[in-house]
Amino acid sequence: MLRSLAIVSVATTAALAALTIPSDISSGCSSFLTDLNTNSSFTTCFSSLSSATSDFTPGSAAATSPSSAKVGSTLSTFCSSQVAASCPESLIRSKLTDFYTACTTELTSNINDDVLSVYDIFYTILPFRTASCAQDDSGNYCATQAKISSGQTASQIQQVLADSSSSPNLDTFASNNIPFLFLEPSEASSDLCNVCTRNVLTAYLNFDSQAESILPTAS
Repeated sequence: MLRSLAIVSVATTAALAALTIPSDISSGCSSFLTDLNTNSSFTTCFSSLSSATSDFTPGSAAATSPSSAKVGSTLSTFCSSQVAASCPESLIRSKLTDFYTACTTELTSNINDDVLSVYDIFYTILPFRTASCAQDDSGNYCATQAKISSGQTASQIQQVLADSSSSPNLDTFASNNIPFLFLEPSEASSDLCNVCTRNVLTAYLNFDSQAESILPTAS
């Protein structure tokens, strides 16, 4: 499904939007999130991811009537070594460790949903990019083959991915299994038992296995 790239774009944009820092959290956690929100390395990282898919923002011509050529060129940019270099895995991993240290209480014993949402976003963004760049044995991007099984259209999902505060709607991410390119256990075996499913799942398994500090995400 070519329109799935539009959802990759809006998902990335929504996930990387500036987030409101909750007021009812510890000073250490608040300080960390404030610094994270203004970190120049993260700004560069997120801008490169968002810019790479900017042609597919909701309502754009590319998102409304996507062509194979445009989808291919956008994915090539999104999956390029230049974008990867702007958003190195080492940066994300180190900040995830710092995040967990600064906000342990908000993520475990006294869970704050807003803080957990931010953690989910940062934990997911790199394996989500890897999954979006997964290819089958013929070199075709798996994102172009994704199927939406919820009954909604790509446009409908785009509209609810971000709420009025520009925070990502994690319920939509979870209910449509967007991080896993819409894969659902109820799908036919022919749709699940293939190279794309393996490569999409491997993106998350590899990231999890190498994580210095693992906290199960809400999604």
